[in-house]
Amino acid sequence: MSQNIESVRKKILLSVFLIIFIDLLGFGMFIPIMPQIARTFHASDSQITLLSTWFSLATVLSVVFIGHLSDRYGRRKVLISTIVVSSIAQLLTGFSTSYLLLVGARVLAGLASGNLSAAQACIADITDKKERAKFMVIIGLAFGGGFSFGPAIGTLVILLCDSLNIFTNSHFKAIGIAACALNCLNLILLLKLQPETHPKFAKPYIRNLFAEFHHNPEHKESDVEKNLSFRQNLKIYLQNRPFIGVMVCMLLQVFAFAGVETLLPILLNDAYHFKETLIYKSYIFIGVMTLLGNAFLARYFLRRFGEVITLQFGQLSLTLGIFLIPILAPNPYVLFTALSFLCMGTSISNPSINALVSRLSPTSSQGFAFGLSQSIGAFSRIIGPAFMGIAYESGFSIHTLKGEKSLYISAFILFTGIIVSFETLRKIRSTFILPKENKV
Repeated sequence: MSQNIESVRKKILLSVFLIIFIDLLGFGMFIPIMPQIARTFHASDSQITLLSTWFSLATVLSVVFIGHLSDRYGRRKVLISTIVVSSIAQLLTGFSTSYLLLVGARVLAGLASGNLSAAQACIADITDKKERAKFMVIIGLAFGGGFSFGPAIGTLVILLCDSLNIFTNSHFKAIGIAACALNCLNLILLLKLQPETHPKFAKPYIRNLFAEFHHNPEHKESDVEKNLSFRQNLKIYLQNRPFIGVMVCMLLQVFAFAGVETLLPILLNDAYHFKETLIYKSYIFIGVMTLLGNAFLARYFLRRFGEVITLQFGQLSLTLGIFLIPILAPNPYVLFTALSFLCMGTSISNPSINALVSRLSPTSSQGFAFGLSQSIGAFSRIIGPAFMGIAYESGFSIHTLKGEKSLYISAFILFTGIIVSFETLRKIRSTFILPKENKV
């Protein structure tokens, strides 16, 4: 590989990272205080968890189509459009005057969040399948950074408002303005730094880069220029049994984790008696640990064990972290041990899934594949929070499963997913994925 090609690739990867990272900063600023915003409108705990459900429902409706559109019309146009929509959604979230308007803002944000499939397709365009897993870690780094610095910026905005005596009773509005401003900055960076990476629409030097990493004889030039319809693409993936196996594995993981993710701010307040500032600090800790996990652990595990074993180990770590959170309540010091297992599991399992999705998909429909993957994940985020919201309030009429103890249900579901997916992942590992030098 020439030095010039590698330099171009690094610039594109950095650009993709910045686009996702800045987009998630605004998202991270709101996550810790979303329950407080909803409670100002006298929303119940179930209604609070349903905010995540509405967000995910909108993502389900948009993400596959956004990925498909990026295959047909290019990645860059799709990213520009969704960043504009995301900016509007962040502003509306901060300036919501009712629960219904807040729901509308989250729906709009969910529609824009489908841009992740286009960003993942950008990475797939300029990387080789065998090494794609380590580059998909970029997505995890962006998520970790967003969850680290987003809450930190949110805290800074609140402190700045208090010191300047502005927005004293409207911190949510100040955060909405700050999040929107960040997305406007993101749009400027996207326009200046991010080139089109789809080979059909890209400039010649990007096409050369694509050819460098997609020289497999099975992938002819005509393949990447196919304009298959949505239905044709869907039919191909419904017949792809290894892909379906990975999707089932992901669905169970996201279903279990999404409920925990949504309930965590409520649980930290109710079970651990954390105030707003401590909740923000907890999310900063989660973000930093996730960032470190993606930067160091994910790369090591993927290089040493490959995608399948790394995914299985990550899911076991997630299960342990979820199981420990209710056991340790209300001790705030050892809580962070459980959160560490949670972060480690997320850091190494998510890039493994992304790499498997890409490696099991045709070159001509990478955007569609990531869109389908994100859609299934979003569907799990619809039913997961709603299910766990009911469990948190009622325990399904079992007193020992109410409140923070409802997390035992999530841990059980995730562990069941590990058992169910074991044989499928074993076959994928031995038959489809790992080159001989990576088998252990």
